[in-house]
Amino acid sequence: MNMLPKSHQSLQTLKFPFIANQEINVPVNGTYFKYESGSGEISVKTTEGLNIKRDVGGAIKCSEFSELRIQDLSGADDTKVFTIGYGEIKDNSVSGTIDVDTIGSIIDPVLIGANQDLDSINGKVFRGGKSVTGAGGNYVHIGVRNPALSGINIFIDNINSIMTDGGSYGSSQLTMTIINDSSLLTPQDSLNHKINESTGAGKIVSGIHTSIYGTEYDYFIAPTGSQFNLNLKNSILIPPDYTLFLVCKMTTIYMNASFEWREKAI
Repeated sequence: MNMLPKSHQSLQTLKFPFIANQEINVPVNGTYFKYESGSGEISVKTTEGLNIKRDVGGAIKCSEFSELRIQDLSGADDTKVFTIGYGEIKDNSVSGTIDVDTIGSIIDPVLIGANQDLDSINGKVFRGGKSVTGAGGNYVHIGVRNPALSGINIFIDNINSIMTDGGSYGSSQLTMTIINDSSLLTPQDSLNHKINESTGAGKIVSGIHTSIYGTEYDYFIAPTGSQFNLNLKNSILIPPDYTLFLVCKMTTIYMNASFEWREKAI
């Protein structure tokens, strides 16, 4: 993936097509962002945790970022123009505009469709799941493992689960646990969101145990007769040699769980 040039004198003006409420990821280095033209408000998120709204003409000067997430808040299809990079505009003049109808200017040359995401385009989004039946008073564990020597961080974005007890939906407390022990693992490859691309480093893992395995990280109540879905606004980061488990706090129960995540080099 080719980033925009990292020069402290470099400002680039980029034009993107948006559908209503679409969020796009822009892999670009910089400390400055300005919303030059378009319709309606946008939100801008940086890799350093900044999350701010701007209208046309609004600018941001902040700590260095390596990626921006820009979302349309206007509710209508639109083409928007941004100036991004190092420096600051003093006289409202920047030479040239990069038209990013196709993304070849800044990443691999793949056509951007209405709902595509740059992480998916670059083969960095993965998903996987497992179904496990508990037996003999054991607790079902299903999770994502980041292998010890993977060289990447895993960012969990979505968790989906459903449980049944004797053919009926179960209502129970779910817990998430973190552990860096690999003894309770049956590894399974993930699926890449980019068709025909290789699987990721992260593995779906599962098993049963007589107690809840690992350090409890968070817990939830799964309502009767419905599917549990955790769509995370801020991702959970799993470093190498750690596993995030979803565990049902009822024993001897069937549970299905699926996870969606991104992988980024450390």
